[in-house]
Amino acid sequence: MFSDECTDWARQKKSLMQALCDVKFIRTLVCDEFEIDALIDELRESAEEMATVPEDKDEFSSKKEDHSQSLGVLKVCPMEPALRRIMAEFYAETGEYDVPEFYDRILRRYYERFPEEAAALHPLCILCQSMRDIRGFESGFLTTQILCRSTLTGDVAYSKLGLRIAKLTPEQASEKLSGHACLYHQREI
Repeated sequence: MFSDECTDWARQKKSLMQALCDVKFIRTLVCDEFEIDALIDELRESAEEMATVPEDKDEFSSKKEDHSQSLGVLKVCPMEPALRRIMAEFYAETGEYDVPEFYDRILRRYYERFPEEAAALHPLCILCQSMRDIRGFESGFLTTQILCRSTLTGDVAYSKLGLRIAKLTPEQASEKLSGHACLYHQREI
C-alpha cells in the first residue's frame, strides 16, 4: 500500500494519530492519489480501534427532534489539541500558523471520493467523524455529520447528505450548532 520507507516508519509508530501529527513524515507519505486514498481509508478504518465513549458527558448535548431521531452537538473538538500541535510545528518550520499544505490535498481527495457526506476541515475530522459513527452504531443509531466548525478558525464545512437527512438549511444548522464544534444527526436503526 505505501512505500517501504513509509511502512517501516508506520511499524515504529503507535497509531495513525501520531502519523498525522508528524508533519515531516506525512509529507513523504502523501505523494500521489493512491497513497492519499489509502490514508483516507486508514483514517476511516482505524476509528474503530480508537472509538471510546467520552468520559466527560458535558462535551455533548443532544436535542430530541422526535421519538426516533435527534441532533447532537459536539461542544469541543476532541482533535483540537492535536491540531494545535500540528499548527505549531508547521509554524516553527514555515512561519505560518496554518495547517500544512498536504492536509489540503487529503481533504480535496476526500471531497472527491465522498462529495455528499464530506464535512471535514482537516484530516483529523475524518477520524473523529468515523469514531462517532462507530459509537452511534454500537448504541443502535445511524449517525450522519451535518456540519463541522473549527473552534480555532471559525471555518465551517457542511455535509450535503447531513443537511438533507436532517431537513436543515446551512443557516438552520449553524443556528442549532450555537458556536460549538460539530452538529450531527442520529436516528435509530
